[in-house]
Amino acid sequence: VAGLMLAAAINIRPIYLASAPGMLWLLLRKSQPGSGSRPVLWRRGVGLAVGLTLLWLPQLLINLRHFQTPTPLVLARLPGTAPLYLMQLTWGTAFQRYESSLVPEIPRSLVYADSAGQYALLGEPGHRFNSYGQYVQFALHQPVASSGRYLRHLFNGLDIRFPTPYPRQLHPPGQASLRLLNYALLGLGTWLALSTWLKNRRATWKPVAVGTLLALLLPCLLVLPTLMECRFLLPLHLLVLTVVAGTWQPGAWWLGSGTPVRRIAFTVVAVGWLWGCWQLSEATAGQLRPPSEAPQE
Repeated sequence: VAGLMLAAAINIRPIYLASAPGMLWLLLRKSQPGSGSRPVLWRRGVGLAVGLTLLWLPQLLINLRHFQTPTPLVLARLPGTAPLYLMQLTWGTAFQRYESSLVPEIPRSLVYADSAGQYALLGEPGHRFNSYGQYVQFALHQPVASSGRYLRHLFNGLDIRFPTPYPRQLHPPGQASLRLLNYALLGLGTWLALSTWLKNRRATWKPVAVGTLLALLLPCLLVLPTLMECRFLLPLHLLVLTVVAGTWQPGAWWLGSGTPVRRIAFTVVAVGWLWGCWQLSEATAGQLRPPSEAPQE
């Protein structure tokens, strides 16, 4: 089952190849006596390979017959074109965010520009990245700008502005309250995760937790430089919501929060967080461009 799920995820979106280290970690973990023995590891490896083969063998035959390409993966590039991820690195530098739309009342796509990134691209040959090495040099030469771009992409990927995958209106009813709720949950989840980590820094992480986090978060890390869509960071978003649902106890927290001064300070910080998130989101929305400027493959 793990092999089937991994193969399906990778063929839906090739970036999930980055989940493979986490999967191998889980495969080789020693969670109980005897689980790390050779017979057990052999059975796990065979089971994973069988699951992968069930989905990848048909894709391999399709690629051989129609594209003469011996790979079991869904093709992410056409002959004579740049790899999709390399094109995404160029788009992610020039644009902050992308929203799809199938409704005639608004443009077919909502694309938000990154003016600073577009200016930086003017210095690159052809105004695009022709190799991964070129992009690495570009990022290393501008570490502050690149780090700021990744942080904005991280926020934009978690900033769910619309209640449906395909927006029907630019300003749907209830959008403001839903956005504020999302910002509150993101802030609460971040605070709970950091406070738990600070309290248990010396605790030993269980192998299953390490493998799961690697499998979930490595794809999110690799997708940060690309043209951001909210669905790209869905694993991270669900993980934050899981932290809130599984660890926060409002009544116990309020009773144990200490003096009124601390409660007031927490309220001020929370309001500042919501205000900052709202302003950052509006700054991105102010960079909305017409569909004609959307990146083309």
